Amino acid sequence: MREIIVSAVQMDVRLGDLKRNVEKATRMIEKAGSRGSNLIVLPELWPLGFDYEAMANMPPSYIDDILSLLGDMAYKYRAYIVGGSVGEVGDGKFFNTCYLIDPAGNVEGKYRKVHLFKEMGETEFFEPGNTHGFISTHLAKLGIAICYDIRFPELFRRIALAGAEIICVPAQFPYPRQEHWEVLLRARAIENQVFVVGCNRVGKMKNTEFFGRSMIIGPYGETIEQADEGECVITEIIDVDRLYDLRKVLPSIERRRPEAYSSMSSPEEKAEPARERKIPPFKFKNTIQPMKPRH
Repeated sequence: MREIIVSAVQMDVRLGDLKRNVEKATRMIEKAGSRGSNLIVLPELWPLGFDYEAMANMPPSYIDDILSLLGDMAYKYRAYIVGGSVGEVGDGKFFNTCYLIDPAGNVEGKYRKVHLFKEMGETEFFEPGNTHGFISTHLAKLGIAICYDIRFPELFRRIALAGAEIICVPAQFPYPRQEHWEVLLRARAIENQVFVVGCNRVGKMKNTEFFGRSMIIGPYGETIEQADEGECVITEIIDVDRLYDLRKVLPSIERRRPEAYSSMSSPEEKAEPARERKIPPFKFKNTIQPMKPRH
């Protein structure tokens, strides 16, 4: 048994208001830390929201200030902090970047968002990343993806094959796609047999409203904990070793056949018609029980 206390910080993000957002995030991280959290996840672009003008006009040192704050909080509570994301400047370009802070207060790694959401203006401002988010830590093997990334299962499979046990997903996922949010997060957990922590924001940005509903999901696809649509911090204890128990009973990851996928016919090629045959119903005995939420 390897138990970890996980928290997701679900907060309203005021567009362009760095001072207010930092103050609120600090209070909510403190709340998560006071619960003994080992892993704390923040939402996407929580310092400024999607205020591209504000990001462009900020001095480069503002990223250092945010990382210093997160480092102090991580050290104070001896926790890993998945720092949501910020508008990182690198080589004269902007990236939507998530930093991972370790319990010593240092940056242990970062992930630049691969799939940018054109409808929110990201493709006009950010450059896409080109590497998957995987960082092996003393706590657990962590994966990171950001918001729109959840629609691309190839990225999550790559993270899972790297060894991820928990995949964290900072987001700003808006109405009316709350069902997509829940189904996609659960699907990524089920198909990769990993824990998934989805951390969404709440509130409004001009005409766009965000529904929250942050989730902690088990490798069986069960919802261990879920927030409502208001500001809150959700916290739950997970046993990371459960995913290995599940993989012994249902070893779908090791039964992959990548050599067959590459040789399959393309959609343009005509496949031979399938022969009809009677197949007896398959009976699967479920010996793994979903983790029940704690109240």
